[in-house]
Amino acid sequence: MLNRILSNRIIPNVLTQDEVDQLKGSVANSLNNFFVPGYGQSVTNFAMPKNILDKFIYYATSITGISGLEIEYQFARYQLSKDAHGNIVNPKLTPHYDDRFSSPRFTIDYQIESNTSWPLEVEGKSFSLKDNQALTFSGTNQIHWRPIKQFLPGEYVDMLFCHFYPKDSNISDILKSDRDMNSLKKYFLDIYKNEDMASNYRSNMIE
Repeated sequence: MLNRILSNRIIPNVLTQDEVDQLKGSVANSLNNFFVPGYGQSVTNFAMPKNILDKFIYYATSITGISGLEIEYQFARYQLSKDAHGNIVNPKLTPHYDDRFSSPRFTIDYQIESNTSWPLEVEGKSFSLKDNQALTFSGTNQIHWRPIKQFLPGEYVDMLFCHFYPKDSNISDILKSDRDMNSLKKYFLDIYKNEDMASNYRSNMIE
């Protein structure tokens, strides 16, 4: 079931080079873009080519053992950006769970391209992705984040987020209660904030 905490795994060589180029082209041709200042994230909604869509569904089906999965997806680029007021925004991803969904999701985070390293953390475990690799986890039932990192001009990380859920409404999955997830979120957020304070202290010492 999708609410079960699956063993997180890295999938290597997710797409062929032709498929990567096809995916990039689809993202580049989309005009549906917006900026999320809280994360320093430029998001693009686009139409994924069917052959690539089918491939990600195949991966999810093979790992979860659940057939008939539906997929929701978005592209995101992390880099230094300016907000609506012209302020420089550094990317950040604090501990959270994907509470915008009303039912459980199995997640595949696919790193398309990057020129810097920025690991993913899933409930205390760190995963460093290379280009054309993906990490599996439950976005709705596992707290996840990225460590504090100061991006340099020109550095970027391009990601594709894929969220899967079963078409069959007879498959019953029960989300952890918001209270349980928020308690976990607070626990990891406290650790994250302490790391942020330590990072700021080290930066001030260097200056």
